Amino acid sequence: MNEKTKKRLLPTRVWLIAFALIVAFKVVWVSIYYVSGEQLLDGRATDDLLHRQAFLRESITIRNDEQPEKQTWLPPRFQGEWAVTSCSMYSMALCNLGFLYPEKRSSFLEEVRTLIERVRQKSYSQFDIDAWNEDPLSTLESDRGHVWYLAHLNLMLTSYKLLGGDTKYDALTHAISAALARRISRDSAMIAETYPNERYLPDNSVLLSSLKCHDIAFGTHYDQVIQKWRKTAAPELLDENTGTLVFAITEGAARKSRSRSSGAAFSLVYLYHADPEFFDEQYKQLRSVFRAWLLPPAGFFPGAGALKENRDGSWKGDIDSGPVLFGISTSGTGFGVGCARAAGDTEFLSQLLATAEIAGSSVDYNGQRHYLLAPLVGEAIMLAMKTETQWDARYVVASSSPPAIPDESIKH
Repeated sequence: MNEKTKKRLLPTRVWLIAFALIVAFKVVWVSIYYVSGEQLLDGRATDDLLHRQAFLRESITIRNDEQPEKQTWLPPRFQGEWAVTSCSMYSMALCNLGFLYPEKRSSFLEEVRTLIERVRQKSYSQFDIDAWNEDPLSTLESDRGHVWYLAHLNLMLTSYKLLGGDTKYDALTHAISAALARRISRDSAMIAETYPNERYLPDNSVLLSSLKCHDIAFGTHYDQVIQKWRKTAAPELLDENTGTLVFAITEGAARKSRSRSSGAAFSLVYLYHADPEFFDEQYKQLRSVFRAWLLPPAGFFPGAGALKENRDGSWKGDIDSGPVLFGISTSGTGFGVGCARAAGDTEFLSQLLATAEIAGSSVDYNGQRHYLLAPLVGEAIMLAMKTETQWDARYVVASSSPPAIPDESIKH
C-alpha cells in the first residue's frame, strides 16, 4: 500500500473508530438506565419510577405556578393542550403510583390537589375559551363539547377521589360528569366535540375513562353510557383497512380519518380504564398492524421495538404524532408502553422500553431522573405509561351523593 492510499484511508479509519466509540458509549449509557418489562411488572423498577416522579414534582408541582410548558413555537391552542396534558398525565401517574406504593399515597394526593387547582386557573382554560368563546365550566348545562379541557380535568378530579381525597371537588366532578355523559350520548356518533365541528376519538376516550372512574368513586352508573358507546358507536369508529380506532370523524361519522398509531394507542391507554375487554381486543389489533422493529433481539438484549405511525410505514405525521422518523411514531411508541404494560405484554414492553431509553437518554442527578431529550409533557406521559395500572375504590372516603342521571337517552 503506497503512502497516498494510506493517507486517503486514514480519515475513514478515524471516522470508524470515532463511530465505534460513540456506539460503545451509548451501549454503556443505555445499559445503566434500561428497565425491562419484567422489572417494571414485577416491582423491581421502584427507584426508576420514584426518581422520575421526583423530577416531575420539582419541574411541574413546585417550580411552575402558571403553566408547566411554554412552547412559544407552538400555536396557542397547542400550548394550552400541552399544559393541561402535562398536569393530567402527571396526575394519572400519581394515581398509578398511589396504588403501586400505598405508603406514599398521601403525598401523591396532595400533588394531585395542587395540579387540579392549577388547571382550574384561567391561564389553563384560555385555549378552550378562545375556541368556544365561552368558559367551559360556565356552560355545563349546555350540550356544547369542550371535551379536551373538561375530560382531562374530570379525570384529575376522579383521580383525586380514588386516591382518598375529601369531598372538596365532589360537586364539581358530579356536574362535569353529568355534562360529559349527556354530550356524548346526544351526539349521533357518540363522539362529542372537542372544539366547534371538531370531533376526536382520543379526547372522547379520556371522557369515557373519567366517567368510569366516577362510577368507581361514587357508585354512579355511567357504565351505561360506556356500554352504549361500545355497542352502537365503537364498530363505526374502526378503520376498515386496519381494524383499529380512527383519529377523527365528522358529525354523524359521515367521514372518518385514517387510523394512526399515535391516536389509537392514546385512546387505548384510557379505554383500558373505561372498557378493559374492548382494550384487550384493540391492543392485539394495534400490535398486529403497527408493530415495527428497530433492532432485533440478540443474546440478553430483548431487541428494540416501536409502533409505526402509519400502516404503510410512511413518514406522514403532525404535531400530535410528534416526529415520525423512518416511519416510527414518537407518540405512538410512547403510548404503546402504557398499552403493553396494561396488557401484561412483557416481551413487547421490554422492546418499547429499550427504544425509549435509546432515543430518550436518561440522566440522574439529586435523586431525580428524566429523559434528556424529552419535553416535559413527554416526561409526564412516560411516567403515566410506565405505571399504568387499574384503579379501584379501596381508598375512597365518604362522599357527597351525586345527582341521579337525569337523561333517559343515557340510560337506554
